[in-house]
Amino acid sequence: MIIFHVRNELDGLTVAAGAITGRLHADRVVSLLEAQDNDELGSQVVFNFDGIDMATASYLKASVLWAVTCGRIEAGIIDPEELRQLDASHFRPLSIYPLVAGANTEVETELQEIFGGRWLACVVTDEWTPKNVRSGKVLGKLDPTAAKTLKAIKGLHEFTAYDLQERFPKEGVNATAWNNRLVELFRLRLLRRRKQGKFWKYQPVADHLTYG
Repeated sequence: MIIFHVRNELDGLTVAAGAITGRLHADRVVSLLEAQDNDELGSQVVFNFDGIDMATASYLKASVLWAVTCGRIEAGIIDPEELRQLDASHFRPLSIYPLVAGANTEVETELQEIFGGRWLACVVTDEWTPKNVRSGKVLGKLDPTAAKTLKAIKGLHEFTAYDLQERFPKEGVNATAWNNRLVELFRLRLLRRRKQGKFWKYQPVADHLTYG
């Protein structure tokens, strides 16, 4: 897990403002990623806003939204047209799962507006350690199927689509359909995954995820 202390990178200032600052912090995250060993599940990156009174939309777009977008590129979810509109010098495929910690109400409100308007997700947490995120709240906007799938995995640590098929036999959803739903949460950066044999085994980015 990479912990990026926003205030430390601002020399103690309590306002994170501007796209330029956001891009500098994004570059710093890339440097931290390059310095650590690879993890088959990908890297959780915690943007810690503890001590930050305000973060502007331009800063959040250039840092937190940037990180989610780089993860989506790595997951293959961004279509060619959207990719062409991105700054290739700033965005790149990264196996990362961003989270936000220590965000006050104002920062959460900005994140909700940014991610909700794009039908994307952002996880915020106040219960975490440098090794584990115990709980997370999903900001942004999920479609009904994604929201229902998130509820279905509640309490599960690692699972496959076949596990969900067996857990919910009355749903009438086969393993292929469950896998498609899990892939959507993976692309939203809400689930991590690893390959075991011919199956994908999924893990939530926090032990407990809630939405709505």
